[in-house]
Amino acid sequence: MEEKQYFLLLNERLKKEIIALPNKKKERLREKFAYLENGIWDAGVRVKKLKGPSGKVIFEARINKGDRLIFTLGRSGNQTYIYLWGAIRHDDVDTTARKIIPDNAPFLDFEPLEGETFKELFIDELPDTMYTQESIEEKVSEDYGPQKWLDISDEREWKRLLAKKHPDFFEIFLYMTGEQQQVLDQNPPLLLSGTAGSGKTTIAVYYLLKRAHQDKSILFLTCSGYL
Repeated sequence: MEEKQYFLLLNERLKKEIIALPNKKKERLREKFAYLENGIWDAGVRVKKLKGPSGKVIFEARINKGDRLIFTLGRSGNQTYIYLWGAIRHDDVDTTARKIIPDNAPFLDFEPLEGETFKELFIDELPDTMYTQESIEEKVSEDYGPQKWLDISDEREWKRLLAKKHPDFFEIFLYMTGEQQQVLDQNPPLLLSGTAGSGKTTIAVYYLLKRAHQDKSILFLTCSGYL
């Protein structure tokens, strides 16, 4: 069985916006994201290389007549990660554009040094210079702050997005992804490293709730004041 090559990571800011959308619009987005999961965008893309020390390349992909999806590309081994940062939405009444982007990602507002437009985008055909996003496991550059990402390549996550009507209710329960379950199934001791929002706490909670631990006293140590 061929290993999946493309992974879609949804930014926390955009996730909250999508949760609040009507289901029809969510389903439409899901259809568009399905193209990205296969390395394709079929509705026109503006590619811009930005000013700044990192030289980030961002993609503004057309969703419909007025709205655009903002993403960057990164690689880890033979896998491609598509970071869905935000969107540019036009008001239904007039042509006013509203940017839906994280507050701590100023590079998304940098002026472009150069740009080009593609009628269709085939990610496999892009040069290496367009893969400018660091892996979530690497130290990030100074043009943005910590981010939370949701892996929406997993169909179960989309079912959750469709089921919720309000962003505040989405995070009440801790859900395990397939990758997190694989980590949980490993025998300890285990060193787990990841950025904020990558699921470290979720794995720890499920580990403590294992049936083998139910009749035992367990000490959980952390330097996190929040936890």
